[in-house]
Parts: sequence; structure tokens; C-alpha cells
Amino acid sequence: MGLVLIAIILAVVGVLVYMFLPKQINHSKIIRIGVVSGCCCLSVLLLISTSFVIIDPNKVGHLKRIYGGSALPAGRVLALPGEKGPQARILGPGFKFEFLLNVLYDVEQLDMVTVPKGHYAILTAKDGAPLRDGQYIADAWPEGEEALMLDAVYAMGGDLEDDIRSPRIQKGPQLTVLTPAEYRINRYLFNVDTNHKALSVEAGYVAVIKSNVQENMDAGPILNDDLEGLSVPLVEKGAIGIWNEPVMPGTWYLNEMAYQHTMVPTRVQTFSYEGGYLKSSIDLDVDQEGNITQNRISDDIVTPETAADTAVFCKVEGWSVPQELRILVQIDPEDAPFVVASVGGILEAENNIVTPAVRSVVRNVIGRAVDEFDIEQSEVDTSEVDTSAEELGTKVLDLIERRSELEDKIETELSPEIYKAGINLKEVRLAEPAIPPELLVARLRAQLADQLIAAYQKEELAQEERKNVKNAQAFANSQDQLVQVEVDATNAEKRKSQLKSEGEGQKLRDQEIALGQKALVAVLGEDRVMQIEMLKLILDAATENPDIVKVSNVVVGGNSSGLEGAAAILGNSNLLQGLTVTQK
Repeated sequence: MGLVLIAIILAVVGVLVYMFLPKQINHSKIIRIGVVSGCCCLSVLLLISTSFVIIDPNKVGHLKRIYGGSALPAGRVLALPGEKGPQARILGPGFKFEFLLNVLYDVEQLDMVTVPKGHYAILTAKDGAPLRDGQYIADAWPEGEEALMLDAVYAMGGDLEDDIRSPRIQKGPQLTVLTPAEYRINRYLFNVDTNHKALSVEAGYVAVIKSNVQENMDAGPILNDDLEGLSVPLVEKGAIGIWNEPVMPGTWYLNEMAYQHTMVPTRVQTFSYEGGYLKSSIDLDVDQEGNITQNRISDDIVTPETAADTAVFCKVEGWSVPQELRILVQIDPEDAPFVVASVGGILEAENNIVTPAVRSVVRNVIGRAVDEFDIEQSEVDTSEVDTSAEELGTKVLDLIERRSELEDKIETELSPEIYKAGINLKEVRLAEPAIPPELLVARLRAQLADQLIAAYQKEELAQEERKNVKNAQAFANSQDQLVQVEVDATNAEKRKSQLKSEGEGQKLRDQEIALGQKALVAVLGEDRVMQIEMLKLILDAATENPDIVKVSNVVVGGNSSGLEGAAAILGNSNLLQGLTVTQK
């Protein structure tokens, strides 16, 4: 405003100079024109300097009209064009020129609104039409017109031609939210809260929505007749109540002031019933002589934190038998709203529907099934069956021997019970029952005796096998001797054959020699032949050992071609003399 006063003063000065400067002064015309021009230029420059503003790129220009215009109507906060006060119109980034802009308005630059990823912003309008009775949040803007809500002039009815200018927006928190982006918002009209996380529905889940607002006036309640459970009214999407359509996996920007969600898993869930009882057992020990001794052991079975509940205690033949089990259940997405409406959620369904039904059905089925098994057995001729005390526990043992039949019966009766709350039963599996060990001792002893008999039989077979192995090893070790014996026997047989051949040859030789000697005797006479043979022996002996012959130095002569020469040579020898003495 000061610059405007200075500009006015300069303009007045220029006019006064032009009017009252004496004309007789030299160059007065030029001076007057110069002074007037200077004052006018300065005045215009000062006025121009108050008529523009530069808005930063990440800012929004907000205007408050100070001078001119009519006063705001009573109860109004935001001024429309021609009214004083915080203006509905805003200035975008860049150079903005408007005559006396900075004089008539107070210009304030405020930050743009940034909604981060994964979040949404809730708007609260400071001005607008009042909420209806019973309404706590403004109506949603029509689909596709959300951007018009941020146009404060349009939202406040500033483009209407009538004098009433009825606001299109309701005062208070807005049902329509801002999704992640940057916005130029009139902060004189809206308070903005960007600290709200979007609804993220993961795979394997659906979100059931409970609406507190009536968006669609035509939407009404719906009874789910497909389920034979509680009569729980659901509503169409857009009505107040639990919507009959769940929100599928994804990211959803739902105003938490108007909508509450319940996550419901659609994957298969496992509910286990374990622990909570004292488990006893009897161990059987066997010594070297085969004597069996009993040792009782007790253990406290604790219920795991992940279990739905403790084991189910069933009365069978007067015995209290803890039966552990697990069931597999699943909630279909279309049934999830009914589950939430009827029981509140998966945890409430587990505690209030599934667990009580499991305990009741398991007790009833096991008790009734054992009686049915008894009836089936009674139809068989039992006149020759031993009904000793050991067989009093056979009904309890049905929990082991007929487990699959019990599982089928439990599944058949349990499935419709829990489906009343919208839960589908997929499978029932019974664990090993904690049968009193007294009922199992006789069976265990019989089994152990059978095992001992089998062990003894196997040991006997093992001993026989070891004997066979040793015999085989001894036989293998004697193979060399057996081979040598066979070789010797073969050699002996060959030697026998050889000697026989040699004997026969010698016999033939002797026969031939005898024939030759006989012929020689016939020619020479027996004495002469004997002398010749003796002489041969002597000569052979002398040939082999010449030292045994000792001859005197006698010269023998003669011309006879007979034996006289040899006899003469040997006549004086010690051999012939010894031979002569021997003959005598």
C-alpha cells in the first residue's frame, strides 16, 4: 500500500509541476515535460511492481483479499470472487500479473500436497454445506468428478449465476480420498492428512468391508440363504453394513473413517488339538535268558502354543482316552463376509464354532462307533472265541485298528456343523491315541514273545549257516592237500605202470640171456661158461675200482687167442687168488 501512495504522490507532483512551474523560466517547457514524465514513469513502475507475483514451481499461491469487495456471509470461511477474505481461487506456479495484486490481496505461497506411494490423504473441508442429521462424514463425490472437489471455486458454488451460490461440497471430513500423487489444493478450504496407509490385501487373503456410510441409496440388506447357519444380513456394496462382496488381493484406497476391514485367510488352515494330558507307557525289557520285566514311565504332554486346543478326551469302555487330531479347513472368498458377519473372523470361528464342534463330534463319533463295531462283532458266531480278560480292551484298540473308519465318520458329521459358519472342512486326521498302557501290555508281551521266537529261529539258522561256512572253509583249506594226494596217486599209478613195463622188459631180457647162456653152455660147457661170467664180474669190478687189483711183475707171453693170456695176467693178482681160495 505504501508503494501505491508514493506513486500517487509522484503523479500529483508531476501535475503540480506542470501546472505551477513559471513559464518565464528558460526551457520551462522541457523541464515541465521531463518532471511530469519522470513522475508518471516512477508512478507507473511502482504500480506495476505491486501487480505481479512469481509462484515457485512446488508452491501454490493463496490469496486473501484485503481491500474492496463485499463482506463474507455469516458462517462462511472461504470468499468467492468479489468477496473479501481467504479466496477460493488459487494461483499456480509461474509469473502472475494482476493490477494491484499485491495491494488488494495478501499473497501467501504454500507447499503442494504430496501423497506418498502406499498412502492416501483424507481431506477436511473448513467450509461448505452442513452435514445432514446423523451424518458424520461428507458424501462421496461422483465417480469421475473427484478433481472438481479440489477446485474450491466450483466446490463452493462460485460459478453459479444465482445470488445464493450454494456450495457443492459438505463441510467436514470428506469420504473421497486422495490417492498417491501431487496436488494443488486450496489450504484455506481443506486440511490435509496424508498419514494414512492404503489397504493392502495380500495373496491368500480377502478383506471383508464393514461400511458406516450409505453411498448407494438403492442398496439394501441381503440374506445369504446358501448357508444353513445363522441368519446374518449382508448388504450390497454401497450400503451401511457388511458388504456381501469381499475385497480381493490388491491395494485399495478406502477411507478408514468410513470403512473397517477384516482380513480373512482363504488358504487351507490347520487346527490341531494336542497335549493337555498325562501320557503313560510300560517298557518291556528282556534279559539274556528271555525273561521279560515291566517298567512304567509317565510324561506330561503340554499343549503347544500353535494348537487350537487340547486333545479330546473320549470315554471308551470306561477308560478316558486322550485323542489328538488335526483338521484342515478353508474359507472360500464368497463365504468370507458371512464368516465375519456370523462370528467375527477366523480366530472367533476357531474358538466359538470349530473347536466346540470338533470336541462334540469326536466324542460322539468315537463312542458311537465303538458300539457299532461291537454290534458288528456280535453278529459273528463267538461260541468258540476266547473271551478272556485280555480281550476287554479290544474296543479301545479300535482307535488304532479302525482309525480310517473313524476319520471318515468324523469328517462326515463335522463338515455340516462348521459349514454353518461358512467354513469348509477339507480333512480330518487322528493321531496316535494315548491308550492306557495296561491295555497294551498283553499285546506287547505277545509281540515280544513272537519276536523272541523269531530271533531264536534266526539264531539257529545263523548257527547252521556258520557251521556250513566253517565246513566250506575247511574244505577250501584242504584243497591243496587233496590235489597233492590226487597228484601222488596219479604218479604212483604211472610209476606202477612204468615198473610193470620195466619188469616185463627185464623178464624178456633175462629170458633172452638165459637162452644165450644155454646155447653157450652147449658149445663151451658149463664150467667154461661159469669162468667166463666170473671173469666178466672181475673185470667190471676192476674197471669201476682199479685200486683193488694188485698184479706182480710177470711177463706173460703166448700166441693163443683164447683166455690163457688174460688168465695168465690175472693169475698172480690178488683177485684171482682170493677167488681160488673161495672156490676151495
